Amino acid sequence: MKKVIALVLSLVMVLGLLAGCGNKQSDSDKKKDEKDYSNVKIGVMLSGSANDGGWSQMAADAAKAASKDYPGSTVNYSESISATDYESTMRGYADAGYTIIVSHGAEFLDAAKLVSKEYPNITFICTSAQSGQEPNLTGIDFATYQLGFLNGAACAMATKTKKIGAVGSNEIDSIIAWCNGVIACAKYIDPECEVFPVYTGSYDDALKAKQAVDALQQKGVDIVTQNADACGVGAVQECDALGLMNVGAVSDQTTIGESCFISVIQDAQLGITTAIEQAVEGTLKPGFVSMGASVGVITLTGYAGKYADVLSKEQKATLQDLWQKSYDGVDLSTLVVKQDGVAVASSAITSTAIANGYQVTYTPATALKDGSHTVTVDCRDHDGNAAAQKTTTFKVDTVPPTLTITAPVAGLITASPAQTVAGTTNDATSSPVTISITLN
Repeated sequence: MKKVIALVLSLVMVLGLLAGCGNKQSDSDKKKDEKDYSNVKIGVMLSGSANDGGWSQMAADAAKAASKDYPGSTVNYSESISATDYESTMRGYADAGYTIIVSHGAEFLDAAKLVSKEYPNITFICTSAQSGQEPNLTGIDFATYQLGFLNGAACAMATKTKKIGAVGSNEIDSIIAWCNGVIACAKYIDPECEVFPVYTGSYDDALKAKQAVDALQQKGVDIVTQNADACGVGAVQECDALGLMNVGAVSDQTTIGESCFISVIQDAQLGITTAIEQAVEGTLKPGFVSMGASVGVITLTGYAGKYADVLSKEQKATLQDLWQKSYDGVDLSTLVVKQDGVAVASSAITSTAIANGYQVTYTPATALKDGSHTVTVDCRDHDGNAAAQKTTTFKVDTVPPTLTITAPVAGLITASPAQTVAGTTNDATSSPVTISITLN
């Protein structure tokens, strides 16, 4: 039986309850049936269409799956939400008694940070977010940098002009991270490669992506990769029309056009399903969480289209090896940096992929006080193996030493060509002191 709930939403239509149950069930499904999920109410928010064939549809499909996974629960999603309605939509779900609210995309993060404070007993999840917020907002990054890194690798190995186009939707944190990944790996594969990022400002206007590809071709670009939801379809189509090569991202875009010879999949449906499961079980932690190749969110498709053999066997093996290292490598979600025994917020840490790992940077927001300080770093790989803790201790000293000149005395007039310079120096906080004497 389907039920329709009324939410106080502005210009947003909430779809009917996605209730469902299967006839054939596994043992795990039967165990779920034994539990009472009537108190679980899940709302999913989409900025795009639930039928866009890509990013938004993955979240809608996750919502549909949740209605089957948790018998008796209430699951709804809202699609094509405008930016002016982000907050009202969230409050609508919260006021209607929803226990888990998923906003799909980094564009929702600011609204989620604001509204989650008003409802501390509700679990808020924001995908493609580079940060979360205590005590009830989890920001999940589906390894967007990792996605871009692999896109950049495929492009750098295929290009002949050494010029690569990267078409993103809006200039938000997640898409910027993806572009940075493309740039980093393109330079890693070939330092002479140039990457030209372009932001269309749209998630669904294919014409804007086509125009972006036209402009990139004028710059000598011979291969394009895109992360722009339904808008990105236009990029593949224009690459077909212009004879450019293409590398897909997020969904399998080799099915859209002959120019796309491989796609790097970012399985948001799997990531959201995993997050919802943890939220229902009460194991989802607030703050920043990363899900990538190690949990099956980032995968590679097979090769297809007219450029299926543009990469040599060795290059294809290199791309597969890079994916494997992403699978086996450092789990950034376990990275803990402590300054003087206090954990640093994940949002204050910058991580940049390098060969076989990451370069991590942290700059304190405020100046450190004088005295001794200790920084510790802990991390694990995706198999759970802990690295040996690294520690460094250093001293901050902003107090200058005191100097006194005792000879020659100030204003001395003498016929002697030889003079001895004497004096004292003192530094209460550090030593030794370096002294320089300059004559005239």
